[in-house]
Amino acid sequence: MEAKEITIHKKAFLTYQQWSQWKNDNHCQTISPDFDCVIQSGDNPENSTSYLLKSIENQIQGILQLDRSNQDNRCLRLEFELDLEHSYIEMKRVLTRLITQLFEEDIHRIEIETPLLKPIHHQFLTEIGFRHEGIRQQAFYSKGSYEDIHLYGQIKKEPSRQLQDYLDYALPHYHNPESLYSIINHLGFFNPEQLNTSKLYFLATFCGLLEKLQTNSKFIHETLIKLNDLNWSAKEINEALHSLARQLSTPLTEEEKIIHDLYYIEQISASTLMKVISTEGLNSSLIHKIIEGDFQFFTSIGKQMGLERLEYTQKIIAQL
Repeated sequence: MEAKEITIHKKAFLTYQQWSQWKNDNHCQTISPDFDCVIQSGDNPENSTSYLLKSIENQIQGILQLDRSNQDNRCLRLEFELDLEHSYIEMKRVLTRLITQLFEEDIHRIEIETPLLKPIHHQFLTEIGFRHEGIRQQAFYSKGSYEDIHLYGQIKKEPSRQLQDYLDYALPHYHNPESLYSIINHLGFFNPEQLNTSKLYFLATFCGLLEKLQTNSKFIHETLIKLNDLNWSAKEINEALHSLARQLSTPLTEEEKIIHDLYYIEQISASTLMKVISTEGLNSSLIHKIIEGDFQFFTSIGKQMGLERLEYTQKIIAQL
C-alpha cells in the first residue's frame, strides 16, 4: 500500500502562499505547520489515502487512513491508530490541520468508527471537533471478547448567513453609518438564493472599513477572530479580504458587483450630494463625476437604479 510518510516538526505557522505552494507539489508536501509529507512508492487502493506518522527521530507514532468511497455525498471515513499517550499534543495538531484541509476540499462530513479501548480516545476525538453519534453494540471482536463500536461524526461548519452577526460587529467602527444603512437596506432587491450570502453580508458591512483593516493591526486581529467564531475558514477569510480590497474598483464576483453598485448609488444620492456641496462646494470631484456621468454599474438592478438616480442628481446640479 502506498503511504504518505509524515514527520512531526516544530516550526512557525505557514503563510497562505506556502500553503498554496504545497497543493501544487506532489513530491515534497508540507500539509501543516506541524508535519511534512513525502509520497512513497507502492500501490494504493482506489479512493483511499494512508498516512504513516513518524517523529523527527524516525519513530512511528501513528497511522491514518482516509476512505473516500462515499465522496459522491461529500462524506469521508477516517481510521487511525495513534500514540496518544506519548504524542497527544502533536497528534491533535496533525488531525486538526488535516481535518481543516479536508473541509476546504469541499468535504461535508467526516466520520470515525472506533472501539473506545481507552477514555483518552473519547477525549481526543471531542477535542478535535467530533461528536459521539451512536454505538454499534458488540460489533468488534478482539482478544476473545466483543466490544462496542462507537460512531463519531464532524460536519463542515458553514459561515454564518445572518446579516445581524456582521452588522453588530462592524457598526461600532463607523463614524457615519448612513451609507452603511443605505447599502444594507437595498440588499433586498437581489435574490439571495443565487448568492453567497455570508460573503455578501461581510462585503456590505465592511465596505467602509477597508482602510482600517489595512492600517490597524488590532482591528484586523479582532476581525479574524470574529470571522473564525462565525465559522469562516482561513481560505474563505483570505478570499473575502481580497474581494473587499477590489470590490469598489474592479469587482469580479456577483457579490462584489452588488456592493460596488450599491456603494456608488449611495454616493450619487441627493442627501450625499447636499452634504458634499455644503462642505466642498460645487467644484468637488464628486460633482464633476456626476455631471460627466462617470459611473459604471455592473448588475442589471444597479444599472437601473444608478442611471435613474444619476439623472435625478444631474437635474439638481443643473438648477443650482
